[in-house]
Amino acid sequence: MGGIVSSAGGKVSSALSAFGSQKSGRDYYRALASDADYQAQAAADAAQRQGTYLFKSAAERSRDLYAGYRQTVSAQKTAMAASGLTNNSSTVQNILKNTRLSALVDQETLRANLNDALYENDKSAAQRIRALNITAGQYRRMAKNSFSPWTVGGTWLSWLNS
Repeated sequence: MGGIVSSAGGKVSSALSAFGSQKSGRDYYRALASDADYQAQAAADAAQRQGTYLFKSAAERSRDLYAGYRQTVSAQKTAMAASGLTNNSSTVQNILKNTRLSALVDQETLRANLNDALYENDKSAAQRIRALNITAGQYRRMAKNSFSPWTVGGTWLSWLNS
């Protein structure tokens, strides 16, 4: 009789140990999924901060370009006035027009570069977030499908009686 109780006790102990490791495995995969979710949110936050930085940087560069344009025009007008040219001459008008055109081209280049940088920032973040969401989903499936001694033999009693 003692052997039967000892044998049954060993099987119950094994079953409880397997249950504990199953719970531990599930907790482990749930923690990994949670971490992947956290990393995905952190990547989204970082992309948003980077986008804000890109906008602020472009705005500052735009202000610098405009200030440089204004200084150039002022210097040109002063130099032309000193040489006796009036604002009504076609030479003065062409010079000022070309300066303005150059400033507009610089602004458009800045705008195009900003759009490219924002696109790359958003695309890179979306890819990283998608990969992390897929990883989190895989970990959740692993947690859900962790080894269960209760289902391998049909019921836990059939497993215990084996």
